[in-house]
Amino acid sequence: MRGGGDSAEGFAAEREEFERMIDDLHATVRLIAADLPAVHGLARFPTPERAVGGWARTDGRAERISLVYGDFTGLGPLAVIHTTQGSAEFLAGGLHYGEGTLDPAHALSPEDELPVLRRFEHFKAVPDLVFLVAGQEIRFHSRRSGAAWYAWADHPAGGPGLVVEAAGIEPTDVKLTEVHDLAPFLDGHRMLLRNASGMSLD
Repeated sequence: MRGGGDSAEGFAAEREEFERMIDDLHATVRLIAADLPAVHGLARFPTPERAVGGWARTDGRAERISLVYGDFTGLGPLAVIHTTQGSAEFLAGGLHYGEGTLDPAHALSPEDELPVLRRFEHFKAVPDLVFLVAGQEIRFHSRRSGAAWYAWADHPAGGPGLVVEAAGIEPTDVKLTEVHDLAPFLDGHRMLLRNASGMSLD
């Protein structure tokens, strides 16, 4: 009996420490979001799942943040919107050569990502896309492979650069908007980390 009680208490303490770690990660995410000129996401998406997908700082300067929409199993539509202070073309190039494509189970550090497309070797250039970004039409360069595609643009008015990764939705369904409430994305990220670590509250 005592051993079982000790085990339960040990698990509770471990889970409490785990939740504090997530709180610290999310505090960093909020600081990065506050330092970016804007954080962009989708105005609508066919499924309710949301999560923070990745973030980065360089020398204390906010670099980028990524928001994930959709079925994290990869069986349904999925999209990632990257907002970056740096070059969108450079970020898209890194994605093209397979950088930042870690499994969701390991998304415990700022460098980790929740990828849509894993790798981009077979993607071919397609005609530019025009997306409405917070009410302004912006031209994006794009590559595609079957139902999966990605696109990137540096904001012409000096705003943040944007990279869109998607699978299972068409570019015509994409409307980008500024995201002011990160809570649903942080909640989704917490759920993913709990499930991946075996720390689910269920």
